Amino acid sequence: MDRASIWFPILLLALLAGLSYWLEHAVQSSYQRPNANRGPDAVAQGLVSVQTNPAGKIEYRLQARTLEHYLARDYSVLGDPELTYYSPDQGVMTVSALQGTVRQGGDFVTLSNRVVATQNVPGQAQPNRITTQMVQIWPRRSLLQAPGPVAFSGPQFSGSALSLTANTRTRVVELRGRVMTQYLPGHV
Repeated sequence: MDRASIWFPILLLALLAGLSYWLEHAVQSSYQRPNANRGPDAVAQGLVSVQTNPAGKIEYRLQARTLEHYLARDYSVLGDPELTYYSPDQGVMTVSALQGTVRQGGDFVTLSNRVVATQNVPGQAQPNRITTQMVQIWPRRSLLQAPGPVAFSGPQFSGSALSLTANTRTRVVELRGRVMTQYLPGHV
């Protein structure tokens, strides 16, 4: 056997291995990983997202004028978001703001800048209203928190507190820190 016939398959395998390595490197470098400093990966106008219960009834609806999704950081930015909770016993509760973010696959929503929450209670002429600068919402846990100052009002009362926690399913609201309430005459 001559030396060329021994070295030819070895050189052919080495060339094939080198070509495979180059091709793998070329493919890897052409794929750009999402860059956290660039623009959004997806943009949507007129977003509406609905969560239903097992019976098919709407539990809550999230809508926004705009949505910008950033894949690298796994979050979305909302323009003019509105989150609406539906309850046959407690009425409709809507939370709206000028800005918002959605994180953790929709499990954590932050609404900020002129946040207004209204609750239309069955049999009540005017809705209850809460205003603040920011709320943190865990929709699936039915939890809403306003970590900063809040003002609240209804047909029979008005007041303020330093923070608020609410269960959106039961509509139980806990006010904290220097709570001041004024009851309107003739409504107590």
